[in-house]
Amino acid sequence: MKFSILGLATLFISPVFAHQSHKHGSANVQPFGPNLKKVTRHYTNSQPVFPSSKYSSYFTPCDIETAKKAAFDAINKDLNIDSTNYVVKSAYQSKHNKVTHVYLRQTVGGIEVVNGDANINIDQFCSVLSMTSSFYQKDQENSFGAPESPKNTDTWVSQHTTNSNLDFNLFGTNIQLNLRPFKESNNKKNPTFISLNEAFVKLSEHIGNPIKLNDLNTISITKSVTVGSETLDLITNLPSKLAVNNEAYARPAFIQNDFGDLVPVWDLQVEQEDDWWSAQVSAEDGKVVSLVNWAANAAYRVYPFGINDPSVGERSLLLNPADPVASPNGWHYLKSGNSTSTYGNNVYAQENFNGGSQWRSNYRPKGSPGDTYDFPLDLTAEPKTYVNAAVTNLFYLNNMMHDVFYKYGFDEVSGNFQDDNFGRGGLGGDSVIANAQDGSGYNNANFATPPDGRQPRMRMYVWNTFKPMRDGDLDAGIVIHEYSHGISIRLTGGPHNSNCLGWGEAGGMGEGWGDFFATLIRLKTSDTNNSSFTMGDYAAGEGIRHYPYSTSMEINPATYKYLDKGAYWGVHPKGSVWAEILYEMLWNLIDKHGFTTDLMSSNLAYGNTLALQLVVDGMKLQPCRPGFTDARDAILLADKQLTNGENQCEIWKAFAKRGLGHGAVLENETPWGGGIRTESYKLGPSCEST
Repeated sequence: MKFSILGLATLFISPVFAHQSHKHGSANVQPFGPNLKKVTRHYTNSQPVFPSSKYSSYFTPCDIETAKKAAFDAINKDLNIDSTNYVVKSAYQSKHNKVTHVYLRQTVGGIEVVNGDANINIDQFCSVLSMTSSFYQKDQENSFGAPESPKNTDTWVSQHTTNSNLDFNLFGTNIQLNLRPFKESNNKKNPTFISLNEAFVKLSEHIGNPIKLNDLNTISITKSVTVGSETLDLITNLPSKLAVNNEAYARPAFIQNDFGDLVPVWDLQVEQEDDWWSAQVSAEDGKVVSLVNWAANAAYRVYPFGINDPSVGERSLLLNPADPVASPNGWHYLKSGNSTSTYGNNVYAQENFNGGSQWRSNYRPKGSPGDTYDFPLDLTAEPKTYVNAAVTNLFYLNNMMHDVFYKYGFDEVSGNFQDDNFGRGGLGGDSVIANAQDGSGYNNANFATPPDGRQPRMRMYVWNTFKPMRDGDLDAGIVIHEYSHGISIRLTGGPHNSNCLGWGEAGGMGEGWGDFFATLIRLKTSDTNNSSFTMGDYAAGEGIRHYPYSTSMEINPATYKYLDKGAYWGVHPKGSVWAEILYEMLWNLIDKHGFTTDLMSSNLAYGNTLALQLVVDGMKLQPCRPGFTDARDAILLADKQLTNGENQCEIWKAFAKRGLGHGAVLENETPWGGGIRTESYKLGPSCEST
C-alpha cells in the first residue's frame, strides 16, 4: 500500500473526553500525544514471510550465533538478500522460551535504508517461527531482491534522477553518486542536494520553531561518534531553540518513498525540551519525509501496584521491595557506591520545577539512617509541599516496573533501562531520567525512548483540574502507562530501533499497551469479568477514554471498525480499542487459569501472569510498524511457542468478539492510520482445529 507522505499536515486531533466535575478554573486537559500536524510517516512495505520447516536442520537447542545463521540463511533463501545488503541491528534470546529474535536493517552501498527492517524469530531448535520484512524491493511487482550494488562503497545510489554524476558533500567529504534513470513520479530532473545546515533549517520550520541558515555558522561536526549502538556524527553549537545542550546527531541515509523508490535523506536526531525528534529530511528538496517523536504522551492515574489512586487506598511502608534477580544489588546501587537518595542503577528521580533539560543537580530527597524514605503527604495542600513523597513514589514505581517486567523478559539483552548491565548483555548507561512535578506543562506526562544505551526521559506533571492541584507522581496508572512506552518501543523491532510505533495502528497500540498494563496491574482478587475500569478519573474527573474497559458490549461497544471513525484517528482512541481487546483476552485467560496477585513471581500457571507474558512475547515477535492483525498474530504465535497452543481459542474468542477475528482486514490505509476496515467475528483455524 502506498501513502501520501505529508498528508498529516491538515489532520485534526480528536478531543480527549475530560469531564470537569469539582474542578478548578478552565482546566486544559491536553490531547495527549505527539502533534500530528508535525509528525509524518514514510512508506511502509511490510511483507510477512511464513515459517517454513526447511530450516529445521538443527535437532539440539542452538545458541544465539547458530540461530543468527539460521536467520541469515532464511532471509537469503526466501528473500534473495545476502549479508552485504543488511546490518544486524540487534539479536538476543529470550530466556523463558529460548526464542531468538534477530533484527536486520537494509543497506545500499553501506548506507542504511531507515524503513528497511526485517524481523526473524528462531525457535530453540533453529526453526524459523516467523519472518517479516519491509526491505526495499528491486522490482515491486515481482520477488524480493537486493538493489543493484553500487560500483564501490563510496557510491551513493539514487533511484529517481537523471543519468549523470553529481558530487554530494557529506560532512565535508565528496561522495560520488552513480545516478539511475529518472522516474516521472519524482517530478524533478535536476536535483541539487541540500546541505546538512539546510536540512536543520527545514526541520526547524516543519516543527514550528524556525531558525535561519546564519544561525548555523558556528556549528562543529565530530565524525563517527558512538551513540548507544549507532555510529553517528555529532553536531554541536546548534541554537538552543533547536536542540537541548546545543547538540544533535546526523548521518546520510536512504528512505523508501510513496512510489517504492529510494530517496537520499539526512537522518537527524534532535532532542528538545518537550520532544525528541527522529527526522528524515530529503536531500533533494528539503521536505521532511518522515518524523517520529520519541517522546510519547498520555494521562492516566492509579496508585502503587494494586491501588488505583489516593482516593481508594493508603500508602504503605514497604521493606526491601527490590527483586534480587532484576536488581541484584538493590535500587540504590551505583558502580561508584550506593546512593542515599532517589537514584540508582535503574532510575534517577528528582524534582524538575523549572521544566528544563538539566536534571543531574536537581533536588532529591535523602533517606534517613537505614535508607528509610518516609515523608509526610498532605493531599489538601499544593503538590510542592509534598515533593519528597512525590519523588519517592516516582522512584518506587519506576523500579517496580523495571523489576516486574524483567521477570517477563524485558531484560538487558532486550533493551531494558539500566546503567550497569552486570555483564548480562545489551548496552548499559540508560537508566530512566524521571522528573517529578515537571514545570514545563500541566495535565500530562511523557516518556521519550531513544535506542538502547541512551537514557530515556520521563516527565510527570501536576494537574490543575482540581484545587488544590493533583500530582501525577502519586498515580501509579500514569507512571505505568508512560514506562510502558519504553517497553513497547524497545521490544518492537529490537532495542536499537525506536521508530516502529510512531503513528497509525502501531502508534495506537503503543498507547493501548500502556492502558492494558495499568489495568492488569490494578486488578484485585475481588474483581471479576464483570468489573469495569476507567482511565484517568482521579486526575480528570470521570476518565479520559471514550468508554471504560469492560467485557460488556453495552458498557464498551468499541470494535475494530471504530478505528474508521473520525473520532478514532488519534493514537489514544485507537489505543483504547486495542486495550479493550486485550482486556477481553485477559479475562478469558483468568477465567480459564485463575488469578494471582503476585506478579513478581512470573508464575505462568495463572491467567493474568500468562496474559502479561504473551503480550510481552508478542511485542518481540511482531514486525516493526505492526498493525492490529500483526500484533494479534504475534500473540497467537507466542502462545503456540510457550504453551503449545493451549490457549488459542481463548485468544481468538477475545479478538473475534471485537471484530478482529480471522479474516479482518484494513484496506486503503492512510498515513495517520485511517482506511476501510472489514471486521470478522470468525475464530481462526488454530481454534477450529482444537
